[in-house]
Amino acid sequence: MQQAFPSIPQEVKDRLQAKGFVPYYVPEVPEYANPHKWSYWIPNAIIAGIALVARQRATANYSVRIVWTSVILSQPLFAISAKLKLDSLREFGSHRKTLDERLEHYPLTRRAWERALEENNKYQESLREQINKLKGQI
Repeated sequence: MQQAFPSIPQEVKDRLQAKGFVPYYVPEVPEYANPHKWSYWIPNAIIAGIALVARQRATANYSVRIVWTSVILSQPLFAISAKLKLDSLREFGSHRKTLDERLEHYPLTRRAWERALEENNKYQESLREQINKLKGQI
């Protein structure tokens, strides 16, 4: 299968490096923004605790609680969305899936691909036979 972006020859790479260009690398996610690390959850737990106490105080004072409830409810939602984003971050940055990796989770697409490949092979074989017949007539 042909690459989407052809590889760069070494002489072009050398010229680019001489002009100050460097290859791109995917930066690490900082620990305070990574939901897989404790340094993300500890500040969130503190904020949730403060919001719970403030909501309780607002209830005791017959005040509006929707602000504190929204803070309490939004924290897990943001954490789940960040976790899902980080899990698929590999696709967007450094790694490009091969055809087999893409077809791994899609059996209908894999069957369609195999069927199309089989039909293409039959068509190519019939073309080869026709070419051989034409060569034999010459």
